[in-house]
Amino acid sequence: MNIAAPLQKDKKQPANVFSYEGAVADGAKMILDRVMHQAEKDERDLAYYTPCKSEQARKLSGSYYTPVDVARFFWNQFFDASNISGPEQATALVRNHRFIEPSCGSGVLVFALLRKLLDLGVPLEAMHDLDLHLVDINAASLDYAKRQFSVINSALGADYFTPYFEHKDFLTYQGEKSSRPVCLFGNPPFVSNPKGAKWKNSYADFLDRCLEIAAPLAAMHFIVPLSIAFSRDYAALRNKLRSRRFAVYASHFDNIPDTLFKSGKPQSDNTNKANSQRCTIVSALANTEHRLYSSPLYRWSTSERAGFLAGSPELYDVTEYRITDQFIRPSSGAMARYLQHQQFAYHLGDLADNRGSHALYIGSVARNYVSVRGQAGSGVHIFRFNDRESFYRFLGIVASDVFLEYWRSIGDGFHVTRSNILDFPLSADLVTLVDVSMPRIRSMWARRQSCEKTKLNSGTIVRSYDFSAAAPSYSPALTRLNIEPL
Repeated sequence: MNIAAPLQKDKKQPANVFSYEGAVADGAKMILDRVMHQAEKDERDLAYYTPCKSEQARKLSGSYYTPVDVARFFWNQFFDASNISGPEQATALVRNHRFIEPSCGSGVLVFALLRKLLDLGVPLEAMHDLDLHLVDINAASLDYAKRQFSVINSALGADYFTPYFEHKDFLTYQGEKSSRPVCLFGNPPFVSNPKGAKWKNSYADFLDRCLEIAAPLAAMHFIVPLSIAFSRDYAALRNKLRSRRFAVYASHFDNIPDTLFKSGKPQSDNTNKANSQRCTIVSALANTEHRLYSSPLYRWSTSERAGFLAGSPELYDVTEYRITDQFIRPSSGAMARYLQHQQFAYHLGDLADNRGSHALYIGSVARNYVSVRGQAGSGVHIFRFNDRESFYRFLGIVASDVFLEYWRSIGDGFHVTRSNILDFPLSADLVTLVDVSMPRIRSMWARRQSCEKTKLNSGTIVRSYDFSAAAPSYSPALTRLNIEPL
C-alpha cells in the first residue's frame, strides 16, 4: 500500500509545503504503528527459524520478545534522560550519531525509535541522515526487518529509512567504532554462559563489549535482567559504569503480578510467573562525572499496564549511596535520601551477638511483609542477643514499615539475606523513635499469637508472625529526619 497518493497536494489549492510534509509525517507514524504491532506478533516465530525449531533452541538463544508498549516506554526513558524534547535537539541527535542495535529481532525497538523521533518533530528528510546499523546473528530476523522497511518506504513513496543490515554475531562485530559518537541500544539475549566465562550471562558480554570496543561511546540503552542492579556477578560491570563517569538511569521491573515481557516462554502453556524475566532498563550516557538515577522496583497489575507504560519512570538520585555495591531501587524519595545519609548512629547488626542467649528467627523470603518465625527451621535466619532490650529493638526495626521499604530498596524482591538485615543503618533520629516505641514493641511480642499465620509447605505447616499491622510506623518520620535534600 502506498499512502503517498492520497496525500498529494490538491493542484487547485495554493501550495502548502508545510501541511504536505506534516501529512506525510503523519502517514509515516501510522504505517510505523502498524508495522510495530505486526512485528510484535511475528517476533516470537523468528526465534524458531533454527534447524530444530524447538522451544529448547529458543530458550538457549536467550530470546525475550519486546512488546510495543515496552518499546515506547524504553524510548521515553532514553529521551527524558538525554533531555531531548524538541525537534532541533532530536534532529541533531539523528544527524550527528551512529545508532547500533546489536540484536534487532523483528525490529520492534527500531520502529519505536523512528516513531519517537517523528513524535519529537524530526523532519522525514532528516531521516536520510540516520546512520542506523541493525545487527543480528539470526538471518531470518534481518530478512524480516528488511521486508518491513521496504513496506514502510513503499508506502511513503520514497526511501526515507535506509538502515544497514548486518548478519553478524555482535560479540565479533567491528562496526562499533565510528567518526560519529555511537549510541547502542536493544534487548540482548539473556542466557547463561558456560562455566569459566568472563560473565555469568550473555547480556553482560553485550554491555561489556559496548564499554570496551565502542568509540566514541555516547550512550548505551538496553533492557537487561534485574541482576545488573545487585548481583555480585556483575559488580565489575557496575564499577566500569561508575569509573568511566557515565550518567546512569535505571528503571526496574518485577514479574508479579504483571511482567514486562508478556511471556517468558513462547509456545509454552506454563503460566508460572517465574518463567518471566524481571528486568532493568538501563541508560548510560557519556558524562563528565558519574551519576546514578534509579527507580523503585515497579509492580503493576495487568489492568494498570497501559497507563503505567504510557509514561516515564520516576527516578531518584542515589549517586551517594555507599552501604553496599549495587544500583539500589529506592522505594521512595525519602528512602533514597535516608540511605545516602553518612552519619548513622549504628547498623542493625551492631545489636546482635552470636554468643547471646536471646534468639530471634526471621524468614529468609518475603513479599509484603518480613516474617518472624517462632522457631528455627529451613529457610530461617537466627539472630542472637546478649539482652532482652537488644532483642526488642532488633524485632521492632525488622517488623517496621521503614525496614520493609529499605528491603524493597536493596533486596532482590524475594530473598531476605542476613546482610540485608544486618546492614540496615539507623540514624540518631530513628534510634530516638525506636526508644520511644519500645513499650509498643514489647506489647506486640507479648500478643504475637494474634499475628500468627500458617502455611502448608511440602506437607509441613509453617507458622510465622506478620507484625506489619502491629509494629510501630516509622515511615511518616523519615522525611523529618535531619538529612539535607539532594
